[in-house]
Amino acid sequence: MSQEETLTALPGSAQKAWRSFLPFPLELEYCACSLCSSSKAKTLMTFDQFGFPIGTVECEECGFVYTNPRPTEAYMKVFYEKYFWFFFQGRVKISERFFRRQRTREWAVLKYSRCAPYLSKAKNVLEIGAGSGLFLDQVRKNLPGTSVAGIEPDPQMAEYCRSELKLDVQTGFFQDYQGENVFDVIVLFHVVEHLFEFTSLFQFVRKHLAPGGVLIMEAPDVDGAWKTVFMIQLSHMHLFSPRTIKNLFLAKGFEVLQVSRLQNELDDSNLFIAGRLGEPPQETPAPRDSQESMRIRSRFQQMPTSRTFLVLRAWVRLAYFALRR
Repeated sequence: MSQEETLTALPGSAQKAWRSFLPFPLELEYCACSLCSSSKAKTLMTFDQFGFPIGTVECEECGFVYTNPRPTEAYMKVFYEKYFWFFFQGRVKISERFFRRQRTREWAVLKYSRCAPYLSKAKNVLEIGAGSGLFLDQVRKNLPGTSVAGIEPDPQMAEYCRSELKLDVQTGFFQDYQGENVFDVIVLFHVVEHLFEFTSLFQFVRKHLAPGGVLIMEAPDVDGAWKTVFMIQLSHMHLFSPRTIKNLFLAKGFEVLQVSRLQNELDDSNLFIAGRLGEPPQETPAPRDSQESMRIRSRFQQMPTSRTFLVLRAWVRLAYFALRR
């Protein structure tokens, strides 16, 4: 498909790309826009940073950028449990060397500083996608009276949280969470872009967020200052702009308290958003913004048009990681 080709998505139809660049078959499916349900989209790119044959498209109705065709949910469940940290973070095992290379501790401190205004009065905090647990550890250190909990799909990461940091972190996805607890703050750092749909997440949040509680998210900013293909990856089902992530919160009945762009040494074109439950759901998302679309399309036009180099680099990278076992 060319960059200017219009794609009419067919939800539910599926295919298998047997000549995938993954070491196992990549299962793909077509989908519609998760914000407005439109099936009309403009193709922006036909592969990701590793050369995997997925599509990145922009909805012609609301301007939301998402992956289509995309991997199936069953395929990605296995990918997150077994392969995600290896492919995208180069982690073979959890170690201080890994944390230093990823600057994970520095990023945890930075995340805490951004969330601090919303955490100061919180009695308990839940992190969905707790990863290494270092953000929750920062909350615990800075707010000793605050109870923290998390859920993390990667078994090795979840075990590290429990055994090394002594955190209450369950293994699994948020749909697997065991408990009826409610929390004053629920945070998701770079989780929402990985979801297949948003209804289940916001149902979970409504059930587990205390009255007056705050929902905080961070996600990549597709309308930001990114200059490389690294934002486009197999596991990113959606890419937000400040406008579209605000539309998501409004559509789910959340008052938006803050939307900020993050561009610094550790955040390469990210978004921060905080909201509180209380607004009536906005049934129809705002229409596509033509100026935003022009900026986003311009970014994609600067990306590589051939995946040969990306595929070679991916295999060299994976071989390097494997040899360090």
